[in-house]
Amino acid sequence: MSKKCSCGNKADYAVHDDAQPKCLLCMLEAVDVPIPVLVRTLDPWEAEPVKPDLVDVIDE
Repeated sequence: MSKKCSCGNKADYAVHDDAQPKCLLCMLEAVDVPIPVLVRTLDPWEAEPVKPDLVDVIDE
């Protein structure tokens, strides 16, 4: 499951100091202000949660 934007789309960007997950359209709307806004792409571990590797689990 990937991060979701507030509109329900898949988030690809982190916006503002608190890294709110946003899709492209919502990110563009968020930066359409006269003051600078921090934007970055989501890191791979933020975009997709890490799934446990079941191969490493050993039943004894």
